[in-house]
Amino acid sequence: METARMSKLQEIAIASIVNDMIFDFIAFECRVEINGAKYSGGYDDHYASKLQATYRMSAQKRICRATWEADIGARQDHQHKLDTFSADELVQHCLDLLISSVKDLGIDPNPLFEALNLCDRHCHGKAAIAIVEKKFNEYAARMNEVHGKQSVLTLREEVSQELEDFEKLLALRCLNMTLDDAVTVPTSELLHIMLKGNLDEEYIRHGLSVVLPITTIVEKSELARKMLHAYANASYGDAFNLICWSCLDVVENVTVEAAQFLDKITRLANEGENSLSLNNEVASSQAAKKATRTSESLTARALYLLTGTQAVRFLQFLAKVAHFNKAIQKRVLSHLTPYAEKFEMHRLASAVCAVDDFAAVSHVFDECFSVASLQSCESIWRQYRTLFGEEQTSRAMTSINLQPNTLIFDV
Repeated sequence: METARMSKLQEIAIASIVNDMIFDFIAFECRVEINGAKYSGGYDDHYASKLQATYRMSAQKRICRATWEADIGARQDHQHKLDTFSADELVQHCLDLLISSVKDLGIDPNPLFEALNLCDRHCHGKAAIAIVEKKFNEYAARMNEVHGKQSVLTLREEVSQELEDFEKLLALRCLNMTLDDAVTVPTSELLHIMLKGNLDEEYIRHGLSVVLPITTIVEKSELARKMLHAYANASYGDAFNLICWSCLDVVENVTVEAAQFLDKITRLANEGENSLSLNNEVASSQAAKKATRTSESLTARALYLLTGTQAVRFLQFLAKVAHFNKAIQKRVLSHLTPYAEKFEMHRLASAVCAVDDFAAVSHVFDECFSVASLQSCESIWRQYRTLFGEEQTSRAMTSINLQPNTLIFDV
């Protein structure tokens, strides 16, 4: 059986575990070998522990940078692959997703809408969706013949019977793209329902890619608020990041819209004239605490909730856009400060956010935070040193094989 190929992020995770084992061994060896004597505790133990901690911190910084590089590269490669699909490749990809959505107890809406939304925005989507539907129906007929009963319905029957009303509306809207005389719900009406209707946030999540091209900054911030306040799993983090990154242009350059969006989500929910509405029920102390929680900025809530890839992606958005103006930059850095005291991922984001040199930030993102791009970016190391001091900077530079004395810092 062919072994499944590991993703770059999986390789990094395994490398982290291996590094921990190596550093534990190094510490043990130091305890045994120092002064040619067996482990006796005291000074030797202290020295070995310090050495172990130094190696471990350098490894954490190295893994952090590698994670950023892998995530940016994976995202760009995946997007490029989707964008360059031929009609046949798009059909096969979407058909695989639709088949995987059929479960014994119903239909999984996540792969279903991944396929339908891709067709909705792809240049070959209109031609592909009709072929996908036909091939899915042929697959259903074959499966029913094999089982001797109707175990899989046609695509439209699956949608009509297994999805809730709003999800059904979204799905049929996509399936009807090829029907010139079909009556479809305008995108603006879908957006209005998502903002004002009493919808489950999961349904909103499935419709985001349809409505984001026509949403305003205020509407995007409201959709982002819904995703964060209903946060249940990583898919909500992906939805939140989708909203954030939709503010950039098609090649992920910073736009005025992105800066306006970041400006809005770094403010308190009750700050400014267009702030999000809050509950007025603050009679009891418990309600008062809840009101305080809901008045926090969306950025603060995202930093608190997001983990893993979702956290990395949001930190990259902050790092890309924060330098647009000083006011935004200052608020972003204040949000990152509590986390940067503990986590290297947030220290790296803070250092990049603090850089005023647009060309330098663009360069490291264009190079996916490669070792070479960071080695040559003196402005980032200058900011890193200002924010976190000599010791942390020395460890970070050593983690990418850059000697601290190779860069001349301003005193």
